[in-house]
Amino acid sequence: MTMNAATLKQTLAGRFRERPFLFAGAAGLGLLALVLIALAARGGPKQDLSFFEARRGDFLISVVEGGTIEALQEVVVRSEFEGTA
Repeated sequence: MTMNAATLKQTLAGRFRERPFLFAGAAGLGLLALVLIALAARGGPKQDLSFFEARRGDFLISVVEGGTIEALQEVVVRSEFEGTA
């Protein structure tokens, strides 16, 4: 089945008259898609970059771990009195 331009134009015009909201909705969706593509290609808002100055100083490292502690230099304190002091 071959259609020439005049027949195609009459067919589309007839369908548009039958369902104008369908064609308007399709055109609206196409326009919305073009707007979204244009916005996506433009890029989003630019973010401000944060900079921090590095300084030499103490660096606290804390480790939470179970274990025992032993003294490096032990001092023993004893009473020289016998009995209860």
